[in-house]
Amino acid sequence: MNADSSVPLRELKVDGGMTANNLLMQFVADVLDVPVVRPMVAETVSLGAAYAAGLAAGYWPDLEVLRRNWHRAAQWLPDMDPALRDAEYEDWQRAVERSLGWVKPPRPPDPGRAGRPGVPSPPRLSGSRAAPSRSSPASAPPPPCAAPAPRTPGTATRPSSGGAVRAVPR
Repeated sequence: MNADSSVPLRELKVDGGMTANNLLMQFVADVLDVPVVRPMVAETVSLGAAYAAGLAAGYWPDLEVLRRNWHRAAQWLPDMDPALRDAEYEDWQRAVERSLGWVKPPRPPDPGRAGRPGVPSPPRLSGSRAAPSRSSPASAPPPPCAAPAPRTPGTATRPSSGGAVRAVPR
């Protein structure tokens, strides 16, 4: 980050749901070699929108008042050996280099294939499951993933001996 900016990073202020993961926050501090700080209000995007509206409406006189509202809830200090950090960064760079260019761009669809008798159309996706093509026989087996069974209040679901899910009392 420091290489891409003319301003050196002295600390990283974080927000959002991921900040509840203390291990992740320590990892970020270790990798970046800067303190990571979480505010009392983790969802600062919403807070920022409220602050902007309040400033525009004249509820707050200036930004200094809002700056005084910020309070630190937690802080993680870098604790990784610098030699290990450098070695891990080199490994990461090699992994990125090896991953570049291995995925081929998608082929354009062949307009001559779809709709011809005896040639199945490619499956159409609906949600996370593929819908059967028109040329599939009516007796085709069900898809491997079925919708979950409805739950009755006060029950849990467990697989039965046949592989199906059944409700059982808690």
